[in-house]
Amino acid sequence: FIYRQGEHAFENRWLLFLIVVISFLLGILIYRSGRTLGEEEKWALFARHPTVTAIFICLAFFEFFVEPLPPGWEAVFQFAIVVAVVVLSRETFEDSWKLQVLLRLAGLILVVSLFRMVIIPRPLQRIAVFLIAATGITFCFLESCHKEYKKESPFMVLALRLGMVILSVVLLAEILGYANFSLYMLNAILLTGFSVLEIWMLYFLSKSFLEYVLHRIPISIFHDNVEIVLSRLSPLITTLFVGLFVVMGLVIWQVYTTEEEALQHLLSLGFMVGNVNVTVGLILSAAIVLYGSFLVSWSIQAILLQEALPRRKISRGVQLSIARLVHYGIILIGFLITLRTLGFGLTNLTIIGGALGVGIGFGLQAIVNNFASGLILLFERPIKIGDTIQVNEDMAVVTRLGLRSTVVQTLDNAEIVIPNSDLVTHQVTNWTLGNRLVRVRIPVGVAYGSDIEKVTQILMACAEENPKVLKRPAPRALFLGFGDSSLNFELRVWISEFMDSTGEFQSGMNRTINEKFSEAGIEIPFPQTDLHVRSVDDAAAHALKGEFRVGAAREDVASKEAGNVPPVGGGTEQEDS
Repeated sequence: FIYRQGEHAFENRWLLFLIVVISFLLGILIYRSGRTLGEEEKWALFARHPTVTAIFICLAFFEFFVEPLPPGWEAVFQFAIVVAVVVLSRETFEDSWKLQVLLRLAGLILVVSLFRMVIIPRPLQRIAVFLIAATGITFCFLESCHKEYKKESPFMVLALRLGMVILSVVLLAEILGYANFSLYMLNAILLTGFSVLEIWMLYFLSKSFLEYVLHRIPISIFHDNVEIVLSRLSPLITTLFVGLFVVMGLVIWQVYTTEEEALQHLLSLGFMVGNVNVTVGLILSAAIVLYGSFLVSWSIQAILLQEALPRRKISRGVQLSIARLVHYGIILIGFLITLRTLGFGLTNLTIIGGALGVGIGFGLQAIVNNFASGLILLFERPIKIGDTIQVNEDMAVVTRLGLRSTVVQTLDNAEIVIPNSDLVTHQVTNWTLGNRLVRVRIPVGVAYGSDIEKVTQILMACAEENPKVLKRPAPRALFLGFGDSSLNFELRVWISEFMDSTGEFQSGMNRTINEKFSEAGIEIPFPQTDLHVRSVDDAAAHALKGEFRVGAAREDVASKEAGNVPPVGGGTEQEDS
């Protein structure tokens, strides 16, 4: 084996030299990148192992893009890649049991790679396949029985059980004498496991490198929103590596001979829609175009909301309206380009428009009405995000303005979804349309006999001492009239923020007024009622005065008995006397 690989190395010395040089240069760059890393950057894992990372990247690149490799090199590359994955994964997994599963799987792959490197006699090869399959079944069975794995990683348990089934097929085929089939199945399943490890590490490496680049782009909108940008790009990156895994799997299981052939056949699969052949490639292209339009829209919105519009000192509601209109425009353009990518021309668009017209005529009037109302709200802007409107008896703040509906949040933190047509066709009270100034009225009652001028001066002093009260318009203290129990005053002040008038400001002013009145000796009365008695009989008058005549009481009792009226309280004459 060593002699043969020496010959292959000499015949491909320039390729080997290129691998060594690229790995060396990559290692230097990765090592230098670790000098400016932050504490939480994921690229730090690779910067701590520059040599291993460089070898992994270089070998993975040549394995994918150099075809065909010299005989035996593929197994050598896979051996080195698995070792690199194991080294880099030791710091990746926080849970030790995941690392143990990875190490055992890597061990099986390494053993198979060694057998692929060295040609051994057929009987020994069959014994090795039998032992590897039996070991793999035992490993998968024991690992899948852990309760901890079932709770934390059910997908891994499912993969282990699937591997146990396939290895059982390999073992049974080897026992029954189907040596070629068992060897094919064993190679396929272990190479599939190798592909999972390799693509997972490439995925993690790509996201870490992208995060490293975003942190160092000299544009604030990127390095200040790294997590958001990564979350937006993650679907594209995930789709790319899932597609790569599918292509490699088809080649490993010998459905196709090369990755290029597998990719071409996959992309050409499709069906006919009229005269248009809709293939997987077209669908993927359309999806990428549509998602790309969303990415462009999100980027432009971020630039407008964080960079361009704030410099113009435009209000927040107007900024959001402009960004929303830009978003809908870009999405519309992306949708049209997507239809064009799928092969739909103007004629097809006309047919689609006619179908939409029929649908609107039958049951989409309300949706279209809300859609048109949403456009009116965005262009006319009678209601903007951040405005305070009145919904029935509740005050609410507009939090989201969409094309179909508007979401408002009440002061009790309840969210109400209002169709846009209701906001356009019905009367809406917007307390903050022109500005957020609001007048607050604080009624006060004082006792009769209080000094009116002194009360007015105290109310004005309370208004002037409060920092939230505006000087213009000036506060006013008015004597409104005479109440049933008090002299009625009203303090009218203006504040700059509408939401401050919901209770906290009034509570503070009431406390201040109460303290000032207490210091000045001014009484705030409570409601009271006086009862004036005009006329009573003699007995009641004497009773009210505290006098009681025994003779009169006996006469009253006798008169009541004569009229068959029982005495009050139901007592006897002796008791009454």
